Amino acid sequence: MDFDAFSSLVFDHGKGRLDEMELFYTSRRALRIEVFNQKVDNYIVSDTAGVALRAVGSLGMGQSFTEKMDERSAELLVEEAYQNGQFTDADERPNFAKANEARGSRHNISERLENMQTNEKIQMMINLETEALSLDSRVSKIQMCTYEDNLTERKIRNSLGLSLEDSSSLGYVYISVVAEQGDDVSTGSSFAVFRDPGEIDISEIAMEAVEEATSLLGAKPISSGNYGAIIKNRAFVDIIEGFMPAFSGLNVQRGLSFLKGRIGEVIGSPKITIIEDPFLQDGFASCDFDDEGFRTTRKTIIHEGRLKEFLYDSRSSKKEVNKTSGNGFRDSIKSTVGTRPTNLLVEKGSRELVEIIEEMDSGILITDLAGLHSGLDFVSGDFSLQAQGFTVESGLIGEPVKGITISGNMIQLLAGIEEVADDIFFGLPGNGCYGSPSIKIDSISVSGY
Repeated sequence: MDFDAFSSLVFDHGKGRLDEMELFYTSRRALRIEVFNQKVDNYIVSDTAGVALRAVGSLGMGQSFTEKMDERSAELLVEEAYQNGQFTDADERPNFAKANEARGSRHNISERLENMQTNEKIQMMINLETEALSLDSRVSKIQMCTYEDNLTERKIRNSLGLSLEDSSSLGYVYISVVAEQGDDVSTGSSFAVFRDPGEIDISEIAMEAVEEATSLLGAKPISSGNYGAIIKNRAFVDIIEGFMPAFSGLNVQRGLSFLKGRIGEVIGSPKITIIEDPFLQDGFASCDFDDEGFRTTRKTIIHEGRLKEFLYDSRSSKKEVNKTSGNGFRDSIKSTVGTRPTNLLVEKGSRELVEIIEEMDSGILITDLAGLHSGLDFVSGDFSLQAQGFTVESGLIGEPVKGITISGNMIQLLAGIEEVADDIFFGLPGNGCYGSPSIKIDSISVSGY
């Protein structure tokens, strides 16, 4: 049974028992290939689909889900949603999108990706592994060499006449290498996200991973103290993503954000602007509507250091701004709707990173961070993260550094931004897609030896 026929069955079964109903369908077809020693080490194909129902009735708002689409499943879906509604507070009811509040459909399907043969994908990864091993004799092994692609489809129907659907495909390749010199061991990694496999530059990906690993051989801690610092784009993306929950309107309402009560305040340097752009050209999280069917909109969260707005789904918006920002998304059909961004990025500056480094008298260049899950606190804004990178002396990159911890508070970090480079970088898409250029800050606390 197709989704339209199933939707009609659900709505028919719900008449008289449920006032409003919303069905959300998603499917995902994925392929994952892992290569080790020029052979396929792991090959996984997955194909999943399911439907979630949210419904408002006399008992409240209830939710249910199914992975089957037949008449019996339609009956059970309605019954479970009806019964579950008795446990939901009236304030927790979402608004459902009306047909006139929707915006079209977008289909970002890459024909070249769809037509690429499996043996071509395998050979590409074997070539990547071979290339990385050949670039430097100090590269002793490949830790991981992975290819993944997926095709995702969404459909939304509700009893108010809303009917939306979209689809997208994308892939990524990732490699992690190990370099050794005597007793010293270092790792480096690189990846590329793509819709068109013809855009992948295997040599560039291999070179980036190898250069990262080999350049950090011989790294050691520096003395503790406060240092001027440049945080490389890849590292600052991790910080922005880690603090994203602080931009959630629901977390702000619950007192779970260091930004509570700060709308309209200057919280950062005039150099910093952070936007959320669902229409970003070639953005890997671009979409015209969220998982509730509401229009997505371009938002400026921080404008030249001033906090302007938060992100909302329909439930959290009812308590404050009375209009969703189009940021209601699900992790799966089994999850509730939560708040997350589409493409969230720090706007790039106009200067090259090399210029900014050349102007630094003394400091550190931070290239990678670890401990992000436990070392970031979006309630207080505090962070304490393991870091590695390089010293900078008289405008030149110096000795490699590892075994240090950087710490501080996000407000202080944002306020201390002195320069924003033009080298914007996007991380792997997950719960949104995050991008940032490299930034220079006046001072950061470093714990070393």
